[in-house]
Amino acid sequence: MPLRLRDWIGRIRDRSRRPVHEAPTAAGPILPDYRLASGIAIGVAALFVVLSPVGTDRLSTPVRLGYWLGIMLGGSAIGVALARWLYRAPAIERHPVLGALVAGVILTPPISILVAAANRFAFGLSLVSAAHWLTLLPAVFGLSCGLSLVNIWASRGRRASMDGAPARQPAREDASPPPPPACAPGADEGEAMFRSRLPYIVRTADLWALEAEDHYLRVHSSAGRTLILMRLSDAMAALARLDGAQTHRSWWVARSAATPIETNQGRAVLALPDGTRAPVSRSFYRDLKARGWL
Repeated sequence: MPLRLRDWIGRIRDRSRRPVHEAPTAAGPILPDYRLASGIAIGVAALFVVLSPVGTDRLSTPVRLGYWLGIMLGGSAIGVALARWLYRAPAIERHPVLGALVAGVILTPPISILVAAANRFAFGLSLVSAAHWLTLLPAVFGLSCGLSLVNIWASRGRRASMDGAPARQPAREDASPPPPPACAPGADEGEAMFRSRLPYIVRTADLWALEAEDHYLRVHSSAGRTLILMRLSDAMAALARLDGAQTHRSWWVARSAATPIETNQGRAVLALPDGTRAPVSRSFYRDLKARGWL
């Protein structure tokens, strides 16, 4: 699926204005923040200071510490900048190893330049030596892939815990919180059952889409996103009376929330109101086109 850069500054700004009672949402499929990546980088740097690999045992402890911290933190900054657009691809989210390999390929050139500069400072190595680069590039690629994979897994775990956490409610001094609504007004029994499994703030929100993730289901709504343990087929059966359709083996989209933005050779992409892109596979394309979706 073609990738498209998005306005992340606006997203971050909107998130900072979100009221305290709103359900937490993921800024995208996988978006490691710099604090998380920096913590991992500092931990790896500390390990390398102790182990002193690749000849760094010849450096004094302060120089060795600065060498590894500079490389790891600099590489983390580059990696987080890359993740802001690369990890939004659904294929990258569902296949962390693929994401790590792609990240390794893209990160290797800039991080290799960073490491070469550090080697020049610490060891006096030439920046134009072919032998130096032939040794450096494979090492940087392997380390970039490994750390990217660790960051992807850590970010997925962090995001899942945020999505599954109960929404915070404003404190009330004069009364106990009202009981949560069972469902949205006008919902049938199947929809009511489905909505009862959602966090409080999402239960009465407009449902935009459902996205299958292994045994879990990511619910996209006007109040944010949340993750529940449910099969996509069961959810679609419960929401059978809603005006929506399956667009992909792992996606169901509500008609009112779908805006076609790309159509090409029997495939398409639907945009949700928050900018999330829902794929339309070839097997569902013809039916959706006949129904006027595309």
